Amino acid sequence: MPNTNQLMEHVQRHVHAVNPFQSRPALSRRLLLTYRIITPLSLIISIVPTTYYTFARPKQGLYTRLSIWGQNREHPSPFALHPLLTCLYWLLLFLLQAGYLTTFYARDANTRTRAANRASYFVLHNVFVMAFVHLWTRGVLWLAQTVLIADFVNLATAYIRFPPQQLLSSSSSSSSSYSHLDDTDDDDVADGSPHFYPFPNHNGNHTSNNHHHHSSSSSSAPPSRSARTRARLLIHAAALAGPLAWSFVALFWCGAALLHADPAGGGPLFAHIAVWLWFVVGGAALAAQRDWVLGLALSGLSAGLGVQQVLLRKHAGQEEHEKERVLPLQVPFAFVIMGLLFVASVVVAGYDIVAGAKPEANGHLVVARGETREEAGETAPLLRDSRSEA
Repeated sequence: MPNTNQLMEHVQRHVHAVNPFQSRPALSRRLLLTYRIITPLSLIISIVPTTYYTFARPKQGLYTRLSIWGQNREHPSPFALHPLLTCLYWLLLFLLQAGYLTTFYARDANTRTRAANRASYFVLHNVFVMAFVHLWTRGVLWLAQTVLIADFVNLATAYIRFPPQQLLSSSSSSSSSYSHLDDTDDDDVADGSPHFYPFPNHNGNHTSNNHHHHSSSSSSAPPSRSARTRARLLIHAAALAGPLAWSFVALFWCGAALLHADPAGGGPLFAHIAVWLWFVVGGAALAAQRDWVLGLALSGLSAGLGVQQVLLRKHAGQEEHEKERVLPLQVPFAFVIMGLLFVASVVVAGYDIVAGAKPEANGHLVVARGETREEAGETAPLLRDSRSEA
């Protein structure tokens, strides 16, 4: 009979093999092909109903059947969003997600692995978006809220599992570690890329000077640091930060509509406190993870909240029975949160961009705080030889 430990290891190995949420250091051709097929299909089933029900209303349903923004007008609340600004947010997000699909065809194996490790969460998010749109437009708000909660848990789990701090934080590892990262997943290995800046540095392509690490065995030069950074930025914004910001805001949007924004029972006080959770979440992401992408996303959605609240106040001035549903402090709160998150995000992003690549004298290029890389070519060994002779 087989040993119990061996049997358990065999079962565990097969469970991990079929677990779509398992983080893998490398991808098989079959698994990569699967992601290349499933991921765009999931995006399609998210885009089609979202686009259709933006302009049309469902033809079937037991409750009030309205378009996405028809339901928004039907349920004025302290968390109602402006249609145009929110649609622009989703348009940008869909464009980023279309770009995310291209990372599955990247020449760099690390980029493909990073994209695939987040794909299962991304696919599930798209399924939840499709379900939410169908339920929201048909007025099944309690079930729509349940779907949003499940989506938020899904995306928060992915965010915790793949924190942007791994992409932004300073690393003590040498920049020569590039050579062994060509065939491993750098989600789990520090690659000396502490900052999340989406612009190329002054050096363009970086060539590793680590000559004792199988340099002759590599069939092609590793991608430049700027190219790797842009890929990380695209994957993080499209698969994690953008969807997570929307899922978080939609919880308040749908929840307020579900509760009918009743001003009785401390409703205004709760709304005024709850809106500051947007700032708390965005500020925590900036302080703990330096995630200025999530900060900018929440800032944009806060702008949509503030503009819509201004319009609701104007409409309430004409409709006497709507005055009690409009909270005057919600407008300044929304714009203050928008401004604070925007300024803080720009400051963090600007600092990371400036600190990301700064040329210095003495034949060195500062790649990050405390990390230097000697210029490529024959200069580096000659400099080392001259130092040793001195």
